[in-house]
Amino acid sequence: MNRSKNSSYSQKIYEEIHTLLDKLSSSSHPILVEGLRDKKALRDLNINGQIILINRGHSIINVVDELSHLLGPKGKFIILTDWDRTGGNLYRLIKGYSISCDLIMDNNFRKKLSSLTKNEIQCVEHLPKFLDNLNLNTGVNRD
Repeated sequence: MNRSKNSSYSQKIYEEIHTLLDKLSSSSHPILVEGLRDKKALRDLNINGQIILINRGHSIINVVDELSHLLGPKGKFIILTDWDRTGGNLYRLIKGYSISCDLIMDNNFRKKLSSLTKNEIQCVEHLPKFLDNLNLNTGVNRD
């Protein structure tokens, strides 16, 4: 692919991810992530809403139970586990437990980020660096 097509493609991906992050930032639903690095990455990307960690010494069942108490029946949350094997396993476990607790899990952000990054990254914590690299290809400022 020549440089101008690559730059154009990078700019398109960059813009789509930023649009998605803007929607994520404006959501009132808590975001469930795997760990502290994921939370830091989202904060670095100006996601200021409630972020709940999965990996904090509690079982997955306890984390979902806490979510259930926090949100109540039909409460909605956003899941943003990594799109690697471990993240996929956590996603499936949380999905099953959240259904049994009558919670609504939104996986659209996870699915779209996975699609947009095309296996170049598989972790939420790598999003800021990924965007910085796209920025180098496009010349667009991240801020």
